Formats: sequence, structure tokens, C-alpha cells
Amino acid sequence: MKKYWTYIVVGIFLMTVLVQECNHSSDRKDYEDELQKKDSVINIQKYVNSELQRKMKLDSIEYEKEKQHIEELRARYPDNALLDSLFIAGQNID
Repeated sequence: MKKYWTYIVVGIFLMTVLVQECNHSSDRKDYEDELQKKDSVINIQKYVNSELQRKMKLDSIEYEKEKQHIEELRARYPDNALLDSLFIAGQNID
């Protein structure tokens, strides 16, 4: 009976190692799934950020065109109070 104890201990140790490896493989799969979810969220955020930057550039270009148009109208009609107020409002936004 004494000589079987070493085999029993080694067998229990090997079974424990096998069970732990099985659990680690499922943990790795969960970890990879979590990484994929986070990557997709990051990609969505990058897309939204790029769209917002593009829209901001377009709005900036449009604002400059409108400001230039108001300056041209102000030069054409120098005594118009409405154009003066629009021009001042445009300068305050800058």
C-alpha cells in the first residue's frame, strides 16, 4: 500500500494541472472576447471622432465664408446697423 501513495499523489497532481489548464483556456477565450469588444468600441469612437472633426472643419469653412460675405456687405453698405451687429457678433465668436 505504501508504494501506491506516490502514484496516487502524482495522479491527483496531474489531474489538478489538467483541470487548471482547461479553466485557463476558457479564461483566455473570455479575455479574447473582451478584447474584441473593447476594440470594436474603440473603432466606433474613432469613427465618431473623425466624423465630428470633419463636420467641424466644414462648419469652420462655412463660417469663414459667411463672415467674408458679411464683410463684403458691410463694405457695400457702410451705414447699415444690422450688418454692423452681424459683423460684431461674428468677431465675438472668434
